Amino acid sequence: MLTTLALRGGTLPFMAENATHDHLAETEFSAGATIAFVIGLLIVFAIAVSLYRRRRK
Repeated sequence: MLTTLALRGGTLPFMAENATHDHLAETEFSAGATIAFVIGLLIVFAIAVSLYRRRRK
């Protein structure tokens, strides 16, 4: 749903107050999504490493 709104050019309340600054809001949102994705990957990687070490002992 979020991507559908962004693709249609619609604005979400947290994205932008002014429709003319849509591209700035989308850039901010994608940066936040990228950061969240990287943090998620790091957490999954850390869990995988800890489980691997635990099984090796």
